[in-house]
Amino acid sequence: MVGGEEELPAARAAIQFAYTGRVEAGGGIREVLQVRRQAAYLQMEGCMEACLAAVREKLEAGGGAGAGAAAAGGGAGGGAAAEVPPPTAVLELYSCRDVWPDPSEDPAFAALLTEAKRRLVAHFGDTLAVLNKQQLYEQMQALPAEGLEALLESDDFGTDSESSVVLVLAEWMAANHSRTDAATRRRLCELLRLVQCSRTYLSWVLPALAARHEASPDSAAGWLPLTRDDATCLLTYSSATEKERSAITGEGLLSMSVAIEHWPANWLSTQRRRQCLPAEGRTIGFSASLAELTQAFGGLESAEMNLIFPSLAGTRHANHFGAQGWEWSPYVRWKSGDAAAGAFVQPRMPAALGASGSAAAAGAKLLNGAVVAFPRLRLTVCGAGGQQAWSNSYDSSEVVMARHSWGWAKALELREAPATDQQGDTANGSSSGSGSSGVVAARWSGYLQGGTRLSGSVTLLPPP
Repeated sequence: MVGGEEELPAARAAIQFAYTGRVEAGGGIREVLQVRRQAAYLQMEGCMEACLAAVREKLEAGGGAGAGAAAAGGGAGGGAAAEVPPPTAVLELYSCRDVWPDPSEDPAFAALLTEAKRRLVAHFGDTLAVLNKQQLYEQMQALPAEGLEALLESDDFGTDSESSVVLVLAEWMAANHSRTDAATRRRLCELLRLVQCSRTYLSWVLPALAARHEASPDSAAGWLPLTRDDATCLLTYSSATEKERSAITGEGLLSMSVAIEHWPANWLSTQRRRQCLPAEGRTIGFSASLAELTQAFGGLESAEMNLIFPSLAGTRHANHFGAQGWEWSPYVRWKSGDAAAGAFVQPRMPAALGASGSAAAAGAKLLNGAVVAFPRLRLTVCGAGGQQAWSNSYDSSEVVMARHSWGWAKALELREAPATDQQGDTANGSSSGSGSSGVVAARWSGYLQGGTRLSGSVTLLPPP
């Protein structure tokens, strides 16, 4: 059946197959599937099989491990595909969902799709790769619901925490809510293993999202089909002992057991996804130029304080990265006259967890007042020779209020600033006064590689 001129090439290719025994579909997977659709209408089983074989061949030629293999390694950008490969054939397959046959009625295509799902998961690798790498993030947002479903349902889609899985879905919803219906949103949300979320999510984020859903279930802010009663039950269940859980799900707490009976099974699943952080951790480099240091610290008055957020290497955001379902910004702080500078990390609420319009008020106080637990990480600053000059670690016992920071106020010992004469020239002849790059360079010289750049790293570590 030819629906229009655009389908004529596929119809001709299907008919040509009867004479040549070959699928002559120019282009890529979309064109092959269009030929297969025409072959199905013409009941040309041989052509249909040949088309599926052609798609399978393209998938195999398009790469197997993809970004997931890179994500398993170390290196800058968190081992999360420091060099993300170009889009693979499996992304092309998911981009043409509109020409798929119905997998429930086509066992051969369903089998191919099972293999494609494995390749899709391997391409994206894990939540930290998706949240922190621009190309993978954009590819995730471009997936149809079926593609995201393949990631969410897989144990092999790695993560540091189920909270990061929820954030990936929130980021996808922020871009695709208008293209979904309530049934699709529920299907995706049913794949979350909510009881495994961090305490920050169970105590603050999920209740806020539940409040938004109750206030406006069809709005973009109300995408998670969770009530505030559900959120309360989840928090209670997550901290309960095994005996208490048995009572909750039995006859003991009738109000809770009634609520839980209507939950998707995955919400209480204890089956862990693959832990994406290796024992040695995943490292993200950062740096700040002498010019940036001078701008931040060069013109301070006596006892005046300022800070600088260094640039992160290979991350989607210039100065913050995603982990544990939250965002984190390392920074350096110095008060004029102090002999040492501080090193800190500040949590930031991801924009995808925010809301606008009438739904924004619902849950706002919860998120703004959230208590955030730090991920396990190591913060390191290099010396002028590239060696480790200072390092310290955070563990999951450190918590702060949202928008606050945690760190070490006297982390980096600085050198005494050179004396200046009345004209503002330094004693060794370099130009300008106390705010000059020469003075800043002298003060920070123990940490400036090549005399021009402060460098360091954040290493995300797996849970203990």
